[in-house]
Amino acid sequence: SYVAKVTVIAPEKVFTYDNIDFTDSHSSKVLGNTSDASCKITDKGMLCTSATGHDPIIYLNYIAGSIDTANYKSLTITYKLEPGVSQTRGQMFFITDAAPAPAESAAQKYYMVADGEWHTARIPLPAKYWSGTVHQLRLDFFNDCERGDEFHLKSIVLTN
Repeated sequence: SYVAKVTVIAPEKVFTYDNIDFTDSHSSKVLGNTSDASCKITDKGMLCTSATGHDPIIYLNYIAGSIDTANYKSLTITYKLEPGVSQTRGQMFFITDAAPAPAESAAQKYYMVADGEWHTARIPLPAKYWSGTVHQLRLDFFNDCERGDEFHLKSIVLTN
């Protein structure tokens, strides 16, 4: 008689840039530079903390040519803020072929609820600046806040 040993190697999960799930450790591949912020990926999402209380920023990098802006009209972020954070307004900047550098005129502000529960905010994508391909998103998770304020991010999903 013979004994056969078989090892099955599962393929790596396919990572999609139009539906970033921050509960998945593979999402760390989109994390770019930060300013006035620290971020870490956990099994509950990405925890972002304001380091100085000024204007914490996270850049999310996209593979060149991976996202065609024509296919998407808005994005959603699923987030959680604990009660007592000093700020509930964030801002998203879009770095695309039409807007190659972050510009206040091309950014979208959004408001959040601070009650310790998960919420989803829809952010419209400005047609004037949302064209070509996506290079980066710049997430200012708070506009001026206090040092130590935390922002929990579960996902960013591009929608049509």
